[in-house]
Amino acid sequence: MEHYQLLSDTSKIFSIPIDTKEEFDILRNPSFTEWLEEILTTTTFEPFVIINSKRYSNENKLFSNETGEIQVYKLNNETIKTGQLPDWIKKQLPKELKMSNEAIATVIKREVSRSIRNKPWLNLTNKRRDILKANLDNIGNWSFRLTRNEGLHSYPGTFVHAIPATLITALGLKGGTIYDPFGGTGQTASEAIKLSCRAITTDSNTIATMIAKAKFTYYSIEQRNFCLNVNETDIRKVKGITLPSFEGVDKWHHSQTIIELAKIRKYISTIDDNNVQLFLTVCFSDILTACTARKGKEHGYFADNTPLSKGTSAPPYENAIVHFLNKIR
Repeated sequence: MEHYQLLSDTSKIFSIPIDTKEEFDILRNPSFTEWLEEILTTTTFEPFVIINSKRYSNENKLFSNETGEIQVYKLNNETIKTGQLPDWIKKQLPKELKMSNEAIATVIKREVSRSIRNKPWLNLTNKRRDILKANLDNIGNWSFRLTRNEGLHSYPGTFVHAIPATLITALGLKGGTIYDPFGGTGQTASEAIKLSCRAITTDSNTIATMIAKAKFTYYSIEQRNFCLNVNETDIRKVKGITLPSFEGVDKWHHSQTIIELAKIRKYISTIDDNNVQLFLTVCFSDILTACTARKGKEHGYFADNTPLSKGTSAPPYENAIVHFLNKIR
């Protein structure tokens, strides 16, 4: 019977530990394994590489110190010979350890550690360019009509999260650094983090950056409980408020709504915890559109030329405190 090489047994030549989560996130990019396979391959040696996460230590303890490992395999169980290795490995092997798998793994680990900074597997070679083009061509319809964003704060002009998520994946950038100079509320950064990337997001709009900062701030159980326990009584008994004095304010909000908004703003200013104050400020900012009748149907959009409802001459009363508490929850 004819022997098919692809059906041969496979053997693991060696494993190389990945020490940190940052390195693991970078190295599990599929482009890395392709690159490592390519630089290890010779005319007589064609290994394949797998990146595995490591959840257990050798002592069977959950969550080992090592984040994962690079595993290098080859077909059949034959011992690897020195002549099969690429020249760059042979030059770095100590003469007395030429046949040691441990020594080979040490050389490869050094090369991988050096390469993490420059990430040569992301170089735009002709082969990589063809792969990226094929990935983009295979996406199909970019409308993503069934995708919806989480609504921390209304903000016009925010694209659906599926767009940056799809691009990061299609361009092979998982585990890399993603910078969005026009980041808005951090939609791209959010998807980058989910895909194990380091994310940098900036925007010139202060509302956008406020929302993004709140979105990426960790809130402890104590901080969350504090927010959940904010109540109407505490807000209504706030004293010493300052009402907004800009021209035409009465055309935006009912007079009682304005007082309630001022009480909320004053209440937030008395909180010492900066993170809690940030979150409550975002909630306050978001309800401003809900407390005026001059608003559109989508995104909470409103402007000077947005008319009041037909037959209405002044903004109706909206309970700003109830809007605020509902937004918090």
